[in-house]
Amino acid sequence: MTNRKQKQIDCVLKKLNQVSGIDLPGIEDPNRKYVFVQQVVDSIRRIEYVQHLSQTKLDALRANPYSELFDPLKAAVINIREDKKDEAFWLLFLATHFGKAQAYGWNIVADVYGGRGECDIWTWDNITKNFSDFDTWFKRASVDISNEKEKLKFNNHRKYQSFRYDTACSVPKVIKSYLDFVGAHHSHAAKIAEAEYATGNDKTLMFDYFYKGMKKNVKSFSRLGIFDLLTMWSKLNLVDFYPQYAYIAGSTGPRPGATLLFYGYESGIGAKTLEFKLAELSDQMALGPLAMQILEDSLCNWQKSPDRYKLFRG
Repeated sequence: MTNRKQKQIDCVLKKLNQVSGIDLPGIEDPNRKYVFVQQVVDSIRRIEYVQHLSQTKLDALRANPYSELFDPLKAAVINIREDKKDEAFWLLFLATHFGKAQAYGWNIVADVYGGRGECDIWTWDNITKNFSDFDTWFKRASVDISNEKEKLKFNNHRKYQSFRYDTACSVPKVIKSYLDFVGAHHSHAAKIAEAEYATGNDKTLMFDYFYKGMKKNVKSFSRLGIFDLLTMWSKLNLVDFYPQYAYIAGSTGPRPGATLLFYGYESGIGAKTLEFKLAELSDQMALGPLAMQILEDSLCNWQKSPDRYKLFRG
């Protein structure tokens, strides 16, 4: 463990020990408390990693889907620096939808975004102007990709999604629903302006506006996919907003984790009650504007192994 990480653990542990007026039976045991704090710090560091990319020198090949160095997150940063923000939003959408596969890394994103070298790169401009061509291309390409990659699957949090063309939430249908959500103007800036007007530019209400809008309109994106994508926008300063809630209703990890933390057992407590307690805890611990993502992520991982620390990469 590095000295910096140990200092972060000590800092979070100090903040947690100073929390008052909130019962935390799930971490009364000192060992459990330390394990929980380690998960909180890991969540903080994952956010710091993404934020650090904005100040890091990046190889141009990171944005090239034909290169082994391709990384859609770093490609998004490169596009932000070049003032191509629509392209950055688009790359983050693809990265969130497909995820980084255990067997193939970012290769699935590269295959789709790069058109496998069989056509022009499916940039934001290209996909919005020629979606029917993309649909035709993917119908054929999906078979080839599936045949070549026998271990093909989406990331762990989207493992029930399919790469097949003939499904209700096929890749083209998901993408088309996202294009429709952004709007006929095909401008994320215009969509953000719409949200600012609708919410009076309230930072937490804006986040909620996008969260509810995507949940209603974008196919296959459930609670976690939307939460991850929107917080990624925030971490890369594409949108100035942040979550007021952890959106744990319907979650399979954070909700039992929060129940364990606040009540000492793992079920039977309503999501609204848990959200209220998380807000109280967040205020006292002062973890920053993305505190709710930190708590959501750390609770999800902590409840998997509350007595013994495990490092989770996702």
